[in-house]
Amino acid sequence: MDEEHNLAGSLAAGRTIMANDRTLLAFLRTSLTFLVVGIGLIEYIDHPIIDTIGWILILLTGVFLTWGIRRYRCAKKILKQEAHSKWT
Repeated sequence: MDEEHNLAGSLAAGRTIMANDRTLLAFLRTSLTFLVVGIGLIEYIDHPIIDTIGWILILLTGVFLTWGIRRYRCAKKILKQEAHSKWT
């Protein structure tokens, strides 16, 4: 019974780690989308308001990228602490 509990716990931890990785990848994908759309708007549409929207999207790239990396690191740190406290 105890062996099954340990297996279930390790599988749950693995799923949580993979979910954290997928979330980081989603933030990266969103950031790259903002960057590409922003550059596309600036380069191909010649209008001052569209240029402003393009620059805002480019700035949001940095915001989302920073937010995603910070969230990933924070969650990873919490997972390590939980794993460490579980085994000590």
